[in-house]
Amino acid sequence: MKRFARIGLCAAVSAFVVACRADTVMAPPVAASPLIVDPCSTDPYADGCYTYSPPPPPQGLNIGYSWNDCRLVTAATDLDKDGVNDGCERALAAAFAPELVINTFECNFDRALDRMGGEYLYAVQLVIEDTGPRYRIVYMPGWYRDCGDPATGFGGHGGDSEYIIVDVTYRSLDVSRPSTWQTLQVFLSAHCGAWNGVDCQWWNAGYWERDGRWVNNVEYGAPVVWVSNSKHANYYSKGKCFTGSYGADDCLNNARTTRYPIAYAWQNVGSNAVPYAFELAPNDYAANGIPAHSGSPMTYSWTREHFWKTADADFRGWRGYDGSTPYGKILRDVAAFNPLPGIIIPVTCTPTTKVC
Repeated sequence: MKRFARIGLCAAVSAFVVACRADTVMAPPVAASPLIVDPCSTDPYADGCYTYSPPPPPQGLNIGYSWNDCRLVTAATDLDKDGVNDGCERALAAAFAPELVINTFECNFDRALDRMGGEYLYAVQLVIEDTGPRYRIVYMPGWYRDCGDPATGFGGHGGDSEYIIVDVTYRSLDVSRPSTWQTLQVFLSAHCGAWNGVDCQWWNAGYWERDGRWVNNVEYGAPVVWVSNSKHANYYSKGKCFTGSYGADDCLNNARTTRYPIAYAWQNVGSNAVPYAFELAPNDYAANGIPAHSGSPMTYSWTREHFWKTADADFRGWRGYDGSTPYGKILRDVAAFNPLPGIIIPVTCTPTTKVC
């Protein structure tokens, strides 16, 4: 019985081992794991997949002319004989026209035309400086009045020859972008020649990148400029308006924004070689100056202003009395515009020595 039991046990164990081996050998192969596919690769907008990355801001402006296009001129396309295509001049002036932030409650606000009282003229030329050539746009609003001290009116006078100068070039700061027209630097008049004229100077584009604003948020495009209450000093930011010029200005109630208007051919005052080439009577105006064109009740029809003479030509805002620095001196000493076609004068004006 014992021997039989051991044989039976052994047979049972053997059968179990065989059965286990049979199961192991005969088990079907395990199916391969399916390829794991990231659903975001096929539908990046699926829930949990899409991460918004804002595109870089636009950089510079297109005006329909390249750098070389602006230098292609004929007698018919360069009436003011300054070597720059007239169409390019107007396109540049319009594209880089600053946006002015103004106070509508001061004495120079023109209620009839619903804008700051001025004629809004400009001039464009190519200049060469140590850092390279650039097209220079001089915006001359020709304010009718300087209101003087905002509280007392002390120091006010007829005519206020403030100005904004924008230097532009044609370039790309990023190899992935095409070349566009871009602001290099901006000259802002602010109490020029006065005791507090420390901010009457060139400001590079970085000031607008850090503290100011660009029109329509286009980097290196047209600058936003704050115009101080009553005295019309220009600043690159509201903060600078309060702290600049030894704290002489304020922009507390500056709430109206308006682009410097470029709409008519006559707004281009031409060049020293051919003043007022775009006027109806250029020869007469070259000798006697130009009348006010806007029809504003703040001006007198019999008055003339000259934008190229540097002597005996105080700017009176088409009002016939008082006056301020002639724009001719600004165009010569600050903008360094050509006195004759083909002659380029390097900038020598500094905030402490210039006459403006």
